[in-house]
Amino acid sequence: MRLIFVIVAFSLVNLCYGQSYKKWSLDAGIGLNNSIGPFAEGYSSNYLTFLHANLGGRYMLSNRFGMKLDVGFDRIKNDEWGNIKGPQPNVISEDFQTHYFRLTLQAVFDIGRMARFERLDENFGMLLHFGFGFSSLKDQKRSVWFKDWHTQGSDEMMNYMFGLTPQYRISDHWSLFFDASLVANAWQSKTFDFTENNFKKGLHGRIIEFSLGASYYLGSGKKHMDWVLDIERPVEVVKVVEKNTMRDEVENKPETEEPEGLPDADNDGIPDSEDNCPSVYGKGPEGCPSFDTDKDGVPDSKDECPETPGVIENDGCPELDLYVKKVFNEAMNYVDFEVNSDKMLEESYPILDKVVKVMNEYPEFQKLEIRAHTDDSKESEPNRVLSEARAKAVKDYLLSKGVEEGRLESNGYGEKKPIASNDNPAGRAQNERIDFMVHYK
Repeated sequence: MRLIFVIVAFSLVNLCYGQSYKKWSLDAGIGLNNSIGPFAEGYSSNYLTFLHANLGGRYMLSNRFGMKLDVGFDRIKNDEWGNIKGPQPNVISEDFQTHYFRLTLQAVFDIGRMARFERLDENFGMLLHFGFGFSSLKDQKRSVWFKDWHTQGSDEMMNYMFGLTPQYRISDHWSLFFDASLVANAWQSKTFDFTENNFKKGLHGRIIEFSLGASYYLGSGKKHMDWVLDIERPVEVVKVVEKNTMRDEVENKPETEEPEGLPDADNDGIPDSEDNCPSVYGKGPEGCPSFDTDKDGVPDSKDECPETPGVIENDGCPELDLYVKKVFNEAMNYVDFEVNSDKMLEESYPILDKVVKVMNEYPEFQKLEIRAHTDDSKESEPNRVLSEARAKAVKDYLLSKGVEEGRLESNGYGEKKPIASNDNPAGRAQNERIDFMVHYK
């Protein structure tokens, strides 16, 4: 059953994203380690020991979750400078050298996208990873790698790993990263110096690994999934085509349409008592024909731009350029306010600066309606007041950046126009938003 669930989830994710983005990466790093223990008496390791190295492959199923398999190597060596912070200064460890090898399968979460790091810098990200795997510790004095694997100089165990990886994108193919990870061993039967048996239940062998490295992105898409913002994720558009001209409705009036117990002079199925056009056949609002002034297939009653031909997907208004869509979507997702307040958070300003740029570059936008919305967690009137104050706050900011007042209008709709369910926190967060409607010349 679990396998079926995984296959279905994987298929849905890939159906959503298609082949638009790179999903594979090859990650390699090199650095230092701190072997915390256990050590036998008289043995210790440096606070930071060279060398640590790692190499792995990662696959991101979405811009928030993925998997990776990597190998790691740590050289663990005696303390050469003495325990200068301990109770016996300048005590130098007995000489030893062991090699630690691990193979670890891990889940990866892109907390950079979850926390919206792109509001600060679209090229900065952060991965969280954890998992488990197999490890082997070898005494270099008594064993040789890949030879005599199960000898007295070898100790096999399980490992559990947890780490954070800040990363910075330098191109569509490369990014740099710093990784800090804690590895804990289970069933480790030897000390790290390999001089004593030390089997204990639970996790007791611990190594901290630090590395600097680079990721190379593989695949046919232009951008890797690490850097895909939520506003770029594909959205399925359902088109509804309606025939709405008055001529079509009148000419296609049925010859007979029996009323259901109430007078219906025009046989349009709407009783005369509720029909504002009782002598004219019409399926539009309140029994009247649905006029479509600009002949774009969207009736005037639903057309936000009734005198300008447009597209159904944009409520009857002309289709916006991709850049304009992206800016308005960013504003809808990332213009934020303090809780129960009309005070905008400072990270909203760079996004609204892009809106200012759009208004300057598109003089055909006669008016930009700023529309604020809330969830239904409060009564209707407080919601309306709060949404109006927030819309005005956005308007005031745009005015302060030079947009003409005559091209701006602000309205608050409270909880009346939800785009998601208010029954859960995620839906309520979506409903608390700022969006825009463009009116044309």
